[in-house]
Amino acid sequence: MKNDVVTTDVVIVGGGLAGLAAACYLARGGASVQLYEKSARLGGRRRPRPLMAII
Repeated sequence: MKNDVVTTDVVIVGGGLAGLAAACYLARGGASVQLYEKSARLGGRRRPRPLMAII
């Protein structure tokens, strides 16, 4: 079994609006960032939904 060690400055759990903003600001500041999201898409509750689901 191969053990790969990844070093990072910050780990963010959750790819919603706040997680994406935090990752962006930290990365722009020079931090190494890992972002984890449980679903296949980013955006959290703000991701687009079909129009018929809203009506």
